[in-house]
Amino acid sequence: MRRVEAPEVPLAPSFLRTASVRISLKGRAMPRKIKVAQVSDVAPGEGKIVQADGEQIALFNVGGRFYAIHNTCLHRGGPLGEGELDETTVTCPWHGWQYDVATGANVRNPAVKVASFNVKVEGADVLVELP
Repeated sequence: MRRVEAPEVPLAPSFLRTASVRISLKGRAMPRKIKVAQVSDVAPGEGKIVQADGEQIALFNVGGRFYAIHNTCLHRGGPLGEGELDETTVTCPWHGWQYDVATGANVRNPAVKVASFNVKVEGADVLVELP
């Protein structure tokens, strides 16, 4: 029997991997809430790049409601947190790719998505839930 070499499979991006496993009583991973900003740090209609557990997250304030997506554009790696925000659509500053900050979906091709994260506001703190 001849041995067949399997193709090398690249690892998932680091924001999809975790160093430890958190298990709830029902067997599901429990999200971690990480403080990333104060409400006053991100004005309505603006975005900001924040750090959460070593990952860059783009945090947006849309009329007082906060949204978080992974900061890296899927086209060429542009910083989405530096993009222009129009309602819930952010435009990558490098090449114009657009994403819905509520879902992470690409505006032209919704099947293409950056990771999106639940956001909680507790008092003056903005917390992002990571898996």
